[in-house]
Amino acid sequence: MDIGLVAAGPAVLVSGSHLLLIHSVSLTRSLGVSTAVIGLPMVTAGTGMPELATSPIAALHRQADTAIGNVIGSSVFSMLGIPGPASMVSPPRAPGVSTLDFITMIGLAALLLPLLCTGRLLHRLEGVALLALQALDSFVRWPQ
Repeated sequence: MDIGLVAAGPAVLVSGSHLLLIHSVSLTRSLGVSTAVIGLPMVTAGTGMPELATSPIAALHRQADTAIGNVIGSSVFSMLGIPGPASMVSPPRAPGVSTLDFITMIGLAALLLPLLCTGRLLHRLEGVALLALQALDSFVRWPQ
């Protein structure tokens, strides 16, 4: 039974992430949203699904450092380990993604560091503030 559950877990995570990505993109395209609004937060949400499954479990076991390290490590790998090999197969194209998008991404990531240095905890209010900044960024670029 355990082997079956261990084998089914990754399959469910992969298929759930795939469904989230496909339906998020089709929904936002039907609303006429820019590709940056689709690509940046929606794709990030889909690729972060495994972390969303494992990080709360680590937090429940009072292992906040594991939860935060899981999310940050996955994000760093996604930014540094995926584009290089992928661009060797096919040159990357990102229509609708500008230099301002990269600056915003780096700025929000840089903002996370001092928040974590205050007792090595990310409080709910700080998390809400980061989500609000991301939502504001998406709202500003929505009509493009």
